[in-house]
Amino acid sequence: MEFGNGIEMDVSYTDGTNEIDYDTQDSINYSYVNFLNFGQGLSDADIRSTIPRAANAYGLELGLQTFNLDFNQGLGDLSLAYGFEFRTDSYEITPGKPYAYADYDTDPVTGADLYPQNAGGAIQGFNGIAPASAVDEERDVYSFYVDGEYQISADVLVSAAVRYDDYDDFGDTTNFKLAGNWALTDTFRIRGAISTGFRAPSMQQLYFNNISTQFVTDPADPTGPQIAEQVGTFRNDSQLAQDIGIPSLKEEESDNYSVGFVYTPLDQLSVTVDFYKIDIDDRIVISNKLKAADDPTGNLGDALAAAGATSAQFFLNGANTETEGVDIIATYSGIELGSGILDITFAANKTETDVTDIYTDGGLAAVDPDVVFSSQDISIIEEWQPEDRINLGGLYMVGNWNMNLTFNRFGEYTVEDGGRQTYGAVIVTDLNIRYMFDNGLSLNVGGNNIFDEYPDKNKIGNSRGGTLEDAPGGNVIVSSPGVFDYSRRSAPFGFNGAYWYAGASYSF
Repeated sequence: MEFGNGIEMDVSYTDGTNEIDYDTQDSINYSYVNFLNFGQGLSDADIRSTIPRAANAYGLELGLQTFNLDFNQGLGDLSLAYGFEFRTDSYEITPGKPYAYADYDTDPVTGADLYPQNAGGAIQGFNGIAPASAVDEERDVYSFYVDGEYQISADVLVSAAVRYDDYDDFGDTTNFKLAGNWALTDTFRIRGAISTGFRAPSMQQLYFNNISTQFVTDPADPTGPQIAEQVGTFRNDSQLAQDIGIPSLKEEESDNYSVGFVYTPLDQLSVTVDFYKIDIDDRIVISNKLKAADDPTGNLGDALAAAGATSAQFFLNGANTETEGVDIIATYSGIELGSGILDITFAANKTETDVTDIYTDGGLAAVDPDVVFSSQDISIIEEWQPEDRINLGGLYMVGNWNMNLTFNRFGEYTVEDGGRQTYGAVIVTDLNIRYMFDNGLSLNVGGNNIFDEYPDKNKIGNSRGGTLEDAPGGNVIVSSPGVFDYSRRSAPFGFNGAYWYAGASYSF
């Protein structure tokens, strides 16, 4: 909407929800087998015919509602924009069916074993979430901003912005940005910016809460069978977190610096290069699975006993990081080729992130940070994504036809998951062909990863590997190196191979 005094106003409202339901199939709850065997005295045949082999584990729902009111106006050489935003974040965890989480052979009051050979509770492979861990939370966020650009001269443009955000669940923050663009010649410009930033704790980091049975290797018997443990992920405001003095999550804060240039030696050719540095303080990371022995004060042991868990992990502000990198983009447009026009785009990025510090606060201050955060936690931040990526794309337009071909190179990356494995670089090719009719209708066909490239096969972190025998030293029923052919931790371009599609659109 435009007013007579030159002020333009834009009003918008968005409402979106993302839902996921998890089901576990082809598995059983072994504690339920004990319940049938000892609780009801059924025969083996009756037990086999009675055991459920699937259950709903739990559901997740993340919602976002946003109302924006934005204004912009020109005041001579000054362009001014300002506005207001109101946002509501919502997060729900819906418990699964009892068979997915229940422990049928343990007394729910005393925790005592009800039957011999007590088995771990919950359906195996992917445990469900019990009603005690259900979540239904909302938060409101109010934001205001002012952004101005001033043309000092024909060659120099400067801009500044400030933004204020107020979260009703953890506090407020104010951030700013200063930037400039200076044309040294008709073909060469330099530009730079400095800003502060923040990232509020996500709803999942604040409120995800669950205790599940997990099977781990016994440190006292590394080659022996895995043992069942009750591992809890405790929300930031849980009773256990309060008992041991876990600090409330606060926002991650960043200082951002960039400098670069734009070079346009020809009307058809443009090259931009930008160097950047990002320092993040109080980064939110998830801790190791901490046990009573890890805390010399004894508080964690008492809290774990009260919660009925063997170990606990939390989301904490516990790391500072430094990121440095460079972006290069070159475009050559309007190339006459045959009867059509070809546009070529080249883009490359090189980024390196280092964890400069890890620390513990509050009730975990007495615990060594190297115990709270493992080398795998550091590897997640530093190594699990390629440091370099290159794209080369061409768009060819002839008549009513558009053809877009892109080559995407993903560089090497390393995953630490028990062991360490470096995955090789891969080139993924995407193709799209579109025909546009004169009446506004267009049809397109295409494919992503058309040459069916896959990442390297996984050699580490292959959970549930091993041999299943009908008795110790007896016949082998199943022998498997694991259930994950490809890394379940990181796959920058996925592991589903080629994807083909067709579509239609109509412009009124």
